[in-house]
Amino acid sequence: MYLHKTRRHSRRMHRFSGLLTGNPVLSLGLALPFAIAATFSLQASFCILTGLVAVTLPLMLLSSLVGRFLPSWLRPLLFSLCAAALLIPLESFLTGLFPTVLNSLGLYFPIIAVNTLMFYHCEKEAELSNPLRALLHALLQLSGLAVILFSCGAIREIFGNGSLWGIPLPSFSYRLGGLLIPFGGCILAAFLAAAAKYFGRLLRVSLYVSDLNRYALEASLANEEVPEEDLLADLPAPLAPDAARKHLHPDKPEKGGR
Repeated sequence: MYLHKTRRHSRRMHRFSGLLTGNPVLSLGLALPFAIAATFSLQASFCILTGLVAVTLPLMLLSSLVGRFLPSWLRPLLFSLCAAALLIPLESFLTGLFPTVLNSLGLYFPIIAVNTLMFYHCEKEAELSNPLRALLHALLQLSGLAVILFSCGAIREIFGNGSLWGIPLPSFSYRLGGLLIPFGGCILAAFLAAAAKYFGRLLRVSLYVSDLNRYALEASLANEEVPEEDLLADLPAPLAPDAARKHLHPDKPEKGGR
């Protein structure tokens, strides 16, 4: 078929779901409170991500191994208790490294034990019961989460506090103090979600148009007429049919025109 680049792109996006597409924060809204309120600095983002990795990765593996043997009402309670047991020593360790940051995070670090990212994927892995897939899926989801947490933390700390990882940046003298409050994190997350959706759609349309050009060129070299109906059948939503017809036949007059 003619949609070589488009289909290759779709397979790649599906294979790396969570990292390149289906971001747990921007697409699914999982762990959204942490991205909005707890990323006031890069160090805070690092502490939150460390806690999420420490509980989500082992519990997804555990769920894929024994989840199918547990009743559905017991799994959330058991996972929460295991997450709390993992977080207690980790919080003590991180407090020694970043005492001010952990104090500023307040309840946001302990509530990692009941985060939606962990519950959502543990339930999915309990049904699939594939440890290798669970490990790969956890790494992709946590990598996508890390990109958002570090992006939010770096942007908010640089433009809100004029520093990065606690180190002052003299070149950033202007301060946007509103970025440091949860409302600023909400606005920033919304802009990141809109940007990810826009550029993802732009890439898909560009690949589709490239496939159309290639197919039209091959058809013209073979002295064949391009089957317009077939081309428009799988057209993605961002590209309007009228624009595609004009692109395929720029010299063809419109119906009713002269």
